[in-house]
Amino acid sequence: MNPVDEIQHVIELQAQFSEARQRTIFLNAILNEFMILGTSIRVPRIAVKELDYHTGLKIINSLARYIPDCLFGHTILEIRKPVSDQHVLQFVRRLKGKMLDFVHMFKIDLKFSGDPAGIVEKGNPDYYPAYMTDRLYYKSCIIPVKHIIDDNRITDFDPIRIMDVNTVESDQHFHTFAIFDDLNTKEMSEELCRHFDEDIFQLSLNLYTFFAYDYFTACFNALVPNNAELEQAVALFEPAFIFLFARYRNIADLAPLEEIRRIFKDEIVCSQAGITLTEQFKNSLRNYFQRFSLVTDDALFLKGWRKFVIS
Repeated sequence: MNPVDEIQHVIELQAQFSEARQRTIFLNAILNEFMILGTSIRVPRIAVKELDYHTGLKIINSLARYIPDCLFGHTILEIRKPVSDQHVLQFVRRLKGKMLDFVHMFKIDLKFSGDPAGIVEKGNPDYYPAYMTDRLYYKSCIIPVKHIIDDNRITDFDPIRIMDVNTVESDQHFHTFAIFDDLNTKEMSEELCRHFDEDIFQLSLNLYTFFAYDYFTACFNALVPNNAELEQAVALFEPAFIFLFARYRNIADLAPLEEIRRIFKDEIVCSQAGITLTEQFKNSLRNYFQRFSLVTDDALFLKGWRKFVIS
């Protein structure tokens, strides 16, 4: 069995323990999400060039038992998307909406996180140090897709783009450099959120955006990546994505207007003025997003951390 198949086997063995767990989730000083595992695991030395799957298997063997709810229903994405995620393990899962398909992308970032106290084996020019940690840096996002390549497990997917290279280069919506500059990707994520009423979001857009620009489209940051939360997130994100899509492209490129009107009659209003959201659906968004707040105290402040409180 090759290491990719072995990683998948480990995930499937943990499926029986997929009940959602209480998790403590933080933002670090550079606004990356991480969760506290409640135990320490050893991360072996990872090649600077790329995390190979033999090393990935060692890590998953140590890690999977602590995050079975996050991995439930997922398969490992062998060819990373994007391929520049060289030190990340990517796990994907198909999610069905009423009209659209989605992929949940759960990324585990295993590059050394910079805590010298945890180092157990020094690095060198070819390898990052081995370290002990109780933190898991991750990204959890829901991506709208028009096509999924699934041969026993997902091997690739094609996002529903709200813009593409030609669109950006022609400066119809955003400047050319926005593709290449992380700061502008952040600004584009904030722009997506500003299409909604200001009072919908509890968190400052400077700290965290639930709608995020990635894969040339609008994605949804599902902060808590368990089954129940993902289902709830998809139900909210699908009409919200249709609303966002209409801000950037002809809605007919996505689906017939009559079909949208029929399927999302409680969430979306279609008129000659365009697509808008019903007050009922806006309230559903408010109720969802206002569950999340960020707090800090003296100890967290000294580390540059903020903690998510989820009601």
